[in-house]
Amino acid sequence: NHSDSWGGGMDNNTSSPVMYNVTFTQNSADISGGGFHIWENSYPQLTNVLFEYNTAGSRGGGIYVVSFCDFTLTDVNFIGNTSQGEGGGVFLSSSNTVLNRVNFIDNSTPTNGGGLYNSFTDVTLTDVTFTGNSAGVFGGGMENNTTDAIMTNVTFSGNSAGERGGGLFNYQSNPVLTNITFSENIATFWGGAIFNSGGIHSINNVTIADNEAGSYGGGIGNSNADTTLNNVILWGNTAGSAGAQIYMFTANTFLLNDSVVQGGCPSGVTCTNIYTTDPLLGTLSNNGGFTQTIPIAMGSSALDTANASTSSATDQRGIARPQGYDDDIGAFELEWDP
Repeated sequence: NHSDSWGGGMDNNTSSPVMYNVTFTQNSADISGGGFHIWENSYPQLTNVLFEYNTAGSRGGGIYVVSFCDFTLTDVNFIGNTSQGEGGGVFLSSSNTVLNRVNFIDNSTPTNGGGLYNSFTDVTLTDVTFTGNSAGVFGGGMENNTTDAIMTNVTFSGNSAGERGGGLFNYQSNPVLTNITFSENIATFWGGAIFNSGGIHSINNVTIADNEAGSYGGGIGNSNADTTLNNVILWGNTAGSAGAQIYMFTANTFLLNDSVVQGGCPSGVTCTNIYTTDPLLGTLSNNGGFTQTIPIAMGSSALDTANASTSSATDQRGIARPQGYDDDIGAFELEWDP
């Protein structure tokens, strides 16, 4: 199907459909919402829905959502959607949105937010995967623009950005990240896994491994942002110029606590209780739970060394902490009997 304007597959205005077991495939719109266009106080709920190979001439290759819509996605897949503007998979603006068990795979845009572009929206992501998405500028997997995103049990793997934030780009946002894995994301210039520009950032029990920046901040690039990391693994990340694990562009507050960091405390960061020996990371794989994770092994420097007062109650798979003597650093809790 094709639309000269909005919603190549479906256009939804001031209504609240409940949809189950639906596929939107190879639809196109000249402007926004290649698969589905949602606007003006609508409250749709989608369960077990597939958006594949839809295209938009402007924003939201799979879905475009704008203007005070409460939107819920459960068990939804976005595969191979494209847009010429923001949000190769999904574009969100000024709408409260909940995503549960959602996959963004191989979506793309020449601008920002290869998988998901989120602007002025309080979005909650739980059990979400971003894999193989690409953006020509910012946020290969996802961009948060002026939002308070809550992200739990999420994996970013193999995403790429032409400039900043191979996995995730945050602009003037206050995201809370808990139990997140970043693996093999690439930014051509800054922030292989994450780039933060402005805002306040809380990052807890996160594993950031084997990401790459062409210039600065293989793991994290930070500019004019106040950032706190607790119980985080930063290992195997690389940068072409400087800051393999973390690069500070400005002298804002950056606190790094109770974490495993290859090479020790990065320049410009305030560190407390940092471990520098090998965390013995495995490969990204299915270890239970909805999202893939990177396991640790017995003898890991992350084993039983997290600060329980700031650690999450479960790991990324939903396994209760602790499993050994104490909580483990990172997104994965090793199950063993002391």
